[in-house]
Amino acid sequence: MADDASLVLARLESSPLFAGSLRERRRYDHVTFAALSTVEARASMQAGIDAAAAVPSWHALAADVRMLGTARHAAAVPRLRRLWETCPIQPIRVAAGQALRTIDSPESRAALRASIDDSDHLSLNLGVRATFADDAPGAFDALGPYFESDRVASRGGAAVARGALEFFCPTSFTRDGAKWTEPNAPRYLRDDPRWFDRCVTLRTHEILGSVARRVLRHADKAAVDAALAGARAREVSREPSRATRARGDLLARYVEGDGPAREAVWSELRAFGALGGDLRDEANVVARAMMAIVRRNILVVQKRLHEAKWRSLSGSLMMNPSRDDAATLADAERRTGAPLPPSLRAFWEVVGGVDFAWDYHQKGAAPDLGTGVDLAAMDPLSVDGPSQILEAIEEAEDEHRGHDPEICDPFSLSLSPDYLHKANISGGGPYAVEVPFLGADPIFGNEEVAAPFVDYLRDTLLRWAGFARLAELGDDAHVRRFVEEITSQLEPF
Repeated sequence: MADDASLVLARLESSPLFAGSLRERRRYDHVTFAALSTVEARASMQAGIDAAAAVPSWHALAADVRMLGTARHAAAVPRLRRLWETCPIQPIRVAAGQALRTIDSPESRAALRASIDDSDHLSLNLGVRATFADDAPGAFDALGPYFESDRVASRGGAAVARGALEFFCPTSFTRDGAKWTEPNAPRYLRDDPRWFDRCVTLRTHEILGSVARRVLRHADKAAVDAALAGARAREVSREPSRATRARGDLLARYVEGDGPAREAVWSELRAFGALGGDLRDEANVVARAMMAIVRRNILVVQKRLHEAKWRSLSGSLMMNPSRDDAATLADAERRTGAPLPPSLRAFWEVVGGVDFAWDYHQKGAAPDLGTGVDLAAMDPLSVDGPSQILEAIEEAEDEHRGHDPEICDPFSLSLSPDYLHKANISGGGPYAVEVPFLGADPIFGNEEVAAPFVDYLRDTLLRWAGFARLAELGDDAHVRRFVEEITSQLEPF
C-alpha cells in the first residue's frame, strides 16, 4: 500500500494542480466574507467553477487525494496541505481536507487548525475538530479568544465560537439515540466543565444562545438541572419589565404624520422591551394603521409587476387574510404563552401575505424588469400568511418536551424562503421570526440584514421596489430607473 501511495503522490505532483497554471483559491476570513456583496461572493464561486473546467481530469485527481488519505500516507501531508489551502477546485480541496483529517498526524492536524479562520464551513469544522484532537484539555484556552464579546458582536465574527459549541451538538439521531460527528465530543464536554459552564452562561445570548441551549439539551440532564439552579441563584432576573400605560396620542400622531413622524411613533413603541396592558392595545392599533398603508403599497407594486408579466411562485402576488386566520393566531398565542408581536399580527390581519418570488416553474426566463439582474441577485419580497405556523409550533413543542424551558429555543416561525431558494437554487434557512417576542417588532431573522420586521418591509418596498438585494446594485442606472418607476407614489409608513 505504501508503494502504491507513493506512486499516487508522484502522479498528483506531476498533475496540473502543481504546474503553477491555476490561480490560487482566494481565502477570506469569516468577517471579510460576511461583508462581501452577492456579486463578489458569486465571483469567488465562479472562479472555482472556471478552475474545474480548466482541469478536466479533476475527478480522477480528487480520487487520488482520497486514496492518499485512506492510506494515511504521511509523506503526502505537505502536498495535501497546499491543496487544502490554495486549490480553487472545491471537490479536490474538500478531498484534501478529509485526507488530512484521516491521516491524523501532528502535521496534518496543524494544517487543519491553521484553517479555522477560513470562511469555508468545512475549514471551520475540521479546524475545531483538529484543535480538540490535538489537545482536548487545552482546547478551551485555545478557542477562548473567539468568544470575546467584541469579536462575537461583529458581523461574521461569531463563526468560530459557534463552531466550537456545535462540536458538542449531535449531528444525527437513530433508534439508538443521538450521534456526534466526533464520537469523543460528549466525553470532552464531561471532562472539561468549563465548556459546560460556558454554555449555561451563554444560554440567553442573542447570537450564541441557540447553539448553547442545543448543547445543554443533549448533555446529562441532572448536571444541566443543577447548573441552571446555580445560575438562577447567581443571576439577576432577566424578565423584562412590561410597559403598560398607553400614551393616548400615538395613533393620531401616526395617521396625521408624514414619513419621519410615522417612523418616530413606531420607534417610540419599539423602544419598549416588553409591552402590556393598554400600551399593547395602542401598539396593535398603530400597527394595523401601518399595515393598511403597507397593503396599499403592495397593491400598487402588484399592479405594476403584473403589467410587466411578473408571475408569482405561489400563484398570487398578494394573499388576502383568511377567515380562519383569527383562530390560528389565537391558537398560536395560547401555545406560545404570549401575544404575537403587534407588527406581525397586524400584517397577518390586514395584509395577509405577499409573494413577489418569480414562478420558476414557468417555461422561459423571468422578465428582467429592465434591470438586467438575474433572480439570485434580487430577493423578491415574500412573507407567508399564518396558515403554516401551528405546524411549526407543534414540532417545536415536541422538541421542548422534557427539557427545562430555559434551554428550549423560542418558536421559530418561517415566513419566507431565503433569496437563493426564491431563485430555485439550494440556499440557507428560511427567513423567520422568533416568538414569544414581547416587544412591538421582532427581528426578521436569517435575512442578511436581520432588521426588525417593519424596517425590512420599509426598506424592501419603499427603497428597492420589493426586491431587497437590488440594494447591492443601487448605482446601476437600469436598477435606479426600475426602482423609481415601481416606487413612485408609494406612501411612507
